[in-house]
Amino acid sequence: MTTERWNLDIQFLSPVHVGAGITIEPYEYDIIEQDGNFFLLVLDQNKMFSSMNDSQRKEFDTLLDGDHVNHTIVSNWMKQQFKATEYMKFAISIQESIGNQLKKNMSNEQSRGAIELLTRNPNTGAPYLPGSSIKGSIRTALLSSALGNPITRELAGISADRSDQDLQSSAFGYKKNGKTSLSHDPFRQLSVGDADIHPDDCFIHKIEMIRNPKSKKGDDASGIKICRDMVHGIVSLGEHDPPPICTSAVSFQFGLLDISIMREETLKQKITPDSIIRSCNDFYIPNAREELAKFGEIILSSAKESILNQLDSLQKNQCLIRLGRHSHFENMVMTHHPKMREPEKGYGETRSYAGGKVPMGWAICSWSEKE
Repeated sequence: MTTERWNLDIQFLSPVHVGAGITIEPYEYDIIEQDGNFFLLVLDQNKMFSSMNDSQRKEFDTLLDGDHVNHTIVSNWMKQQFKATEYMKFAISIQESIGNQLKKNMSNEQSRGAIELLTRNPNTGAPYLPGSSIKGSIRTALLSSALGNPITRELAGISADRSDQDLQSSAFGYKKNGKTSLSHDPFRQLSVGDADIHPDDCFIHKIEMIRNPKSKKGDDASGIKICRDMVHGIVSLGEHDPPPICTSAVSFQFGLLDISIMREETLKQKITPDSIIRSCNDFYIPNAREELAKFGEIILSSAKESILNQLDSLQKNQCLIRLGRHSHFENMVMTHHPKMREPEKGYGETRSYAGGKVPMGWAICSWSEKE
């Protein structure tokens, strides 16, 4: 079966958070200072629990007894019983100001100080970018390209009563006898591997919701803050050199389009690096420019300038994508669907930015075929 293998180098333009829904509470981490640098230590809970003596287990069970667990009390007790550096699973860099704020939140039962982690290996804590996240961003752009074609739009029969799956199967041509046939989804030919992220490229920072100062639409969400584990970008908060890059192994199984091999399961639409690059740039670059213009007064000026410079200097083998949380409404597949009408209060008037100043999720993909 004909297969092409490519390397996909992903350079993060701005901070990125792709999570797996894992949130840690204050009793699951500690913050330390070492040689002028601050680190958040994620604790190995299993190791701690297994080392408890009978008396400690009894005390711990008592703290967890009842309908409402006081995380502050549990956290303080854990820190009294165990030395964090001896039970550390992994460490994440954190700015002193954010660390101090989290320490303050630990003593506030309302704030709690919870942190959402990046996607990490459950055993080692090593961070990685899921291939499914990359592939999803690519699919968004190719769907936009398909629906931007008047002929495809007519064939898809776009209307408000069409489901997402029905819409995509029509646009991408994987229907059989009028029904969605996943075995004919053209994305079967595209395999995108997970990309390992270097632990030193990660940091903890706050995500702050801000509002377009010129807009009167929407609720004023300014000041809402949450802390997330994220990857540095070329544009980031604090010094980081060199810019983070990770690599995903990508393969195109073109044999799936060979009718002599696949028979009735033959795929009809070919996906190539060139079609991905073209579709991603057509979809994401205008969105990036619009966001930078709309929120230019709020975005860190150096961040805005750096991102625009990167967009202006893209090579033929490069494309822009947006990854992870806080990609915002206009970068979602279903913005093309009639059901996704603009909310009454408007959309796109608030942003969730790192430190309230830097957009999230922008990255540049560089494609190179393996020999």
